Amino acid sequence: MDATTAPTTAGTSPSTTAALASLRHGLQNGGHFLLPSASDAIFNFPDNDSGSLDDGHFLPNSLARDHGAERPIDSPASVSLIQGVAGQISGMISNHDSKDAPYGLRDAGVQVALQHLRTSFPFEIPCPDPGIIDDNRPVTTPPRLMVDLFMESFLCSFNASFPIFDEAELRRAVDTHYAAEQPVDGSPWALIFTNVVVLGLGLEAQVASVSKSHPKSMHHELMSSFLRNCDRAIANLDSFTRPSIVNIQALLTLALVGREFYKNAVFEKACQTACHLARILGLHRSTPSEGDAQVLEKGDRDRLFRVLYAMDKYRTFLTGYPCDIYLFDSEIQLDDIAEEEPPNTKLNHAFDHIMRIWEEIYLTLYSKRASMAGVKARAQRVSSMADLAMSWAQRYGALMEPTDPGFESKLDPRRLELKYCYHVTQVLILRCGWGNHSQRQMLDHSRACLRVLASIVNMPVTTVGLASLARMLQNYPIASFTELLRFHLHNLGRGGPSDDAANDDIELFRCINRAIKPMQHPDLPQTYLGRLVVGINWLLQVFETVIGTTRKSLNTPDSQIQPMPMSYVNSSNSRPPSHSASTIAMSSGVDGIAHLRSGRGFSQASSISSCSEKEHRRPFGEAELTSFGVATPLTDPMSATVGQGSSSNSSLYLDGPQFDSTVMSDQSWDMDLWKDMFPS
Repeated sequence: MDATTAPTTAGTSPSTTAALASLRHGLQNGGHFLLPSASDAIFNFPDNDSGSLDDGHFLPNSLARDHGAERPIDSPASVSLIQGVAGQISGMISNHDSKDAPYGLRDAGVQVALQHLRTSFPFEIPCPDPGIIDDNRPVTTPPRLMVDLFMESFLCSFNASFPIFDEAELRRAVDTHYAAEQPVDGSPWALIFTNVVVLGLGLEAQVASVSKSHPKSMHHELMSSFLRNCDRAIANLDSFTRPSIVNIQALLTLALVGREFYKNAVFEKACQTACHLARILGLHRSTPSEGDAQVLEKGDRDRLFRVLYAMDKYRTFLTGYPCDIYLFDSEIQLDDIAEEEPPNTKLNHAFDHIMRIWEEIYLTLYSKRASMAGVKARAQRVSSMADLAMSWAQRYGALMEPTDPGFESKLDPRRLELKYCYHVTQVLILRCGWGNHSQRQMLDHSRACLRVLASIVNMPVTTVGLASLARMLQNYPIASFTELLRFHLHNLGRGGPSDDAANDDIELFRCINRAIKPMQHPDLPQTYLGRLVVGINWLLQVFETVIGTTRKSLNTPDSQIQPMPMSYVNSSNSRPPSHSASTIAMSSGVDGIAHLRSGRGFSQASSISSCSEKEHRRPFGEAELTSFGVATPLTDPMSATVGQGSSSNSSLYLDGPQFDSTVMSDQSWDMDLWKDMFPS
């Protein structure tokens, strides 16, 4: 069908048809997303649709009824997702006396269990902001010995995924900076080299903790000295806001440090400042503007723009705030790459393209404008976005499979991250729908996410593998965890029996929970990862209670349902109080102590790192990465051939490189439009 003669359907008006034709033309000729304008709408979105909802819906979500009321789509920020689970528990408690409530939900023991879960919620109020320590000194240049020691680790574990620097140029910059008789303190390069050392030290500390080779090493003591240098940069961020490429690079490395060692607001502030400088310098344009003081080659400009674009999308979905860089508002084209390009370049290209889909997901499903859409319009959007993600999978599916002969084993963690990114993308889309089919697909993708995490956990402990696992936990919303748990809570609310897959689901939760605990830096519990550990601990407690409740007889009024014991917590491995400046007591049925390092981080209401533990933090015990041998006879969202990969029975979470035919057969609005961009 020709784009310019697209018929007007019941779901589109004549003006909408013109917008679709314009969008199709842009996709066919430019190969990238190009909306008619920032304010044009692709669909007409009425404030209210008269479509009726199916009372027998599979899982309450999006605009579906949740305990008698409709709930809007919540922010994709992790704390909002966890708060959604707490809200669902509150609804179950408040409605237990309703005549429509299942008899089991009115059981006193069930109510005790639910009330305990709700009162133990660890993120009720914003946590206090201890602030950044500012000693009014400039950022000092670290010893070159330390920079040389961790340069390779930085290039392989961080720069390979976020190519902020060309390797040769970075090494030349090191030589130039240290060739000076007195290296300049307070310069962007002093901050960059400090960040290289801090990131390398942190990763080595995690490897030592996870492998238990030396869990009480000196890495953390060394990190404190270098983090003081980062404190100086954060406290005086204005000194790095002069428009220049090197300042953008310094801010991007500081964003990586902020994500690892500070509250989420540091990552957000550094990332947004870098994006602002990039627009001033015109990195979003295809050619530099006249008068640019620093001119980069086109390939370098494109590379740096792609890093900014990807980090901006991660920031958006971790905080729920709008993007700072939009592809439709730039002249950069994410063109196809040659077949002879190395595998790592192909992987980065696949990530670039899925970030474009994240931009569309935010605009069409999570933005303020999207929240005003009615039921029918939202369902149409969900369908089109899910098919767009499937088109991406058809194009890049071979990169996610271990049988590609061009891939080295060291790229396996990055390949698994790409697979995880795809399934998270589908969860972010499908959780906005309310139909049974969409919800079942979402559960399949949620389970696939957890299996990918479990498979990377089972790999031998390496810096590259651990860096990939950290990115998967820190860059992507935890919607797969929360939506899977919400399904089981809904099962309890209906009074139904435990789901057949509940055993496998809870073992996945336990496996991941055990694995991520030793990754937390013991003296930095207020980092995003530290808060995530607390949140997943609470989700696991909810899950164990729900499974224990649904397995008991709900027909006995006097049955007392108690939360299952928190056997996954090993309080004996907690650091003694003398190792930390202050301590926080816990009160969720488990005795233990966790430690808070003062003077580190900002508060941010939209991120998981910004909420108080309300004295419910559990100890950060250390545990080995044990093998994961849980049988997973679940419906997998991958079972029709994609790309050129062949099946592999050794894959933990897949039976092969295939996608579910039921997903592929889903009919939606004029999907030829999207498939033009991602041809099979």
